[in-house]
Amino acid sequence: MTFPITEVVFLNLRSGANTDQSIYRLSEILHRQPGFQNLRWGRWKESTDKIQLLIDWDDLVSHKAFEKCGADFAALGELLGPILAAPPTMHHVPWSSTVIDTNIKDSVIKLVTFYVLSKSIGFKAFTGGRIPEELQFEESETTVQAYFLAIAWKSVEHHINAMKTKDVMESLPLIGGVTQHIEMHHVTFVESN
Repeated sequence: MTFPITEVVFLNLRSGANTDQSIYRLSEILHRQPGFQNLRWGRWKESTDKIQLLIDWDDLVSHKAFEKCGADFAALGELLGPILAAPPTMHHVPWSSTVIDTNIKDSVIKLVTFYVLSKSIGFKAFTGGRIPEELQFEESETTVQAYFLAIAWKSVEHHINAMKTKDVMESLPLIGGVTQHIEMHHVTFVESN
């Protein structure tokens, strides 16, 4: 049985890199691929030299087939190489993109990766899933199991205010007790058609 999957890609850009044309060409290449569904991208609010890509595929097999397709996949390296300060990192998440799609126009989406709130003002929705790949933990050679979560907020300020509530403050030690590390950032996505 196959199921839709989202490829989550992190791009670290060279200082001053002009990305608009590269993202446009990336979108053109992806739209030619069998099994490609959608591309969303945006810059991190916390660091404008980082870009987040969310690429929906019919299934993991479709994405893996693209990686082996030859010319189009090789063209991505030529396209992105000049604007990248470091190699991209990527993993897959089997989740519903509905939360992002229904909130893309008027929200900032907080992306959280957990390494093993609905009443908050400004909270809109969330989705997430277990990452099937083992991820490298920071700069070490250790790989760990991880989870990826997207939380839709009306704004970064709504999220910050929610983090200051008593319920959240009391919950943070619980999350810290089951995870080795949490990486999180905010992105306002642009849908690429």
